[in-house]
Amino acid sequence: MEVLNNYVRLIVQDDSNRSRCSSHPLWEKFVGAVGKLRLYVDSVQKTIEEKKRWLIRQCLPTIAGVIIADGGSFDIITQHFDDAVSRMSSSLRHLVSEKNPEWLSDYDAALT
Repeated sequence: MEVLNNYVRLIVQDDSNRSRCSSHPLWEKFVGAVGKLRLYVDSVQKTIEEKKRWLIRQCLPTIAGVIIADGGSFDIITQHFDDAVSRMSSSLRHLVSEKNPEWLSDYDAALT
């Protein structure tokens, strides 16, 4: 009942903004003094292995198609690699550092 009360509310349209409308008396009677319960699960930090599985499943078919269309050239990757490194999120940088603590010295130019 608390989940329903959190996500559904029957209203009386007494304001142009629905969020400011009053609740319908029948709805108030139905929910009574029940509180609200939000459905939420904390996101779990991804691992490098999960990132690899996602890359293989979601991105590699497109990457393969582009490379084949370019006659087998990997230029799309090599030309844009430094830009991709510079756009990595802080959480991804942290994951990379856990796996390869020395990587920052190799890619420092791409990050500045």
